[in-house]
Amino acid sequence: MEELNTEVLRGFGIRPRKIFKEKNYYICLSAEGAKQIYMNRCSTEQVEFQHYVKELLASCGFEYTDRYYLSLTGEPYVCCGGDVFTMTDPFNSPDGDFSDAENFLEIVSSVAGFHFILKETDFDSSACGVKRLNDSYQNDSNNLFRLKKMLTGKNRLSDFDVLLRKNLDSFSELTNKSYILLDKAEYNVSLRRAAGRGGICHNALKEENIKYVNENHCIINFSECGFGYYCDDLAYIIKRYYAAADGRKLPVTDITEAYRAVNPLTEQDISALYALLLYPDKFLKIVSQYNLKKRSWVPGTYIARLNSAIEAREGFLKYIEPLATAGQ
Repeated sequence: MEELNTEVLRGFGIRPRKIFKEKNYYICLSAEGAKQIYMNRCSTEQVEFQHYVKELLASCGFEYTDRYYLSLTGEPYVCCGGDVFTMTDPFNSPDGDFSDAENFLEIVSSVAGFHFILKETDFDSSACGVKRLNDSYQNDSNNLFRLKKMLTGKNRLSDFDVLLRKNLDSFSELTNKSYILLDKAEYNVSLRRAAGRGGICHNALKEENIKYVNENHCIINFSECGFGYYCDDLAYIIKRYYAAADGRKLPVTDITEAYRAVNPLTEQDISALYALLLYPDKFLKIVSQYNLKKRSWVPGTYIARLNSAIEAREGFLKYIEPLATAGQ
């Protein structure tokens, strides 16, 4: 990353005494305190949307986000040399702890509060389009079909191929079951309804995007933020909790109860959540990458990731089973 252009500093109206260059951002120390300037990979339109979301949250009392500072011309960014720069307060606080039950339930409550405020907004989602379940299903089905055909036609199979072929049918069945249940839970309807109301999801609620600041969980990095159905976010953090927590885990129903105490969940939501949790995203991501790269040699990391997905499958299916009946 190059040195920070002085035009960016002028645009934000700051005169730092010192600038520290980190991996993908700059820390500027000035009389007004420390500021973090980041070369944002998003377009100006996306940054304006993120700014709108953060300000809406703040206006409703949800102040724990990485709100953008405005430039001297009133935009939440400064453009320089074709790049877009944004400025926030620095966040050097610990990442959210998904492995600790008490901390995780606090994170769940914060995420539910985020969704409760953003279930209905005035932002127009009509230009963004809405993903369709049929498109996702067709794409996954095509990837699995191509992979099975390729493995059947191979004369020599690597260790990775053997492991993949051995588990392909069971993961294909799991994928089909997930889509059937999503259709039964009217996921497409919920998704269109959420987008029609301007409902917004974060779409990247990983540990590093949830900071623990002054005894509160702060949600940052809205680069993937967009219109969607809150159960997608909830399924994502439950999967990450299961992967992070060692030993005895919170019952999955404790997580949904903590969430619905802040943002109500209907029986239809629970049914959709269960189907989303069934969806073997890690396995399908490996399949997609393997199909795209068409490697003759498979790195050890691929085998490790595949083994991890296989080993976690049965335990996770048992873990989420209470939701299968809770939504009925």
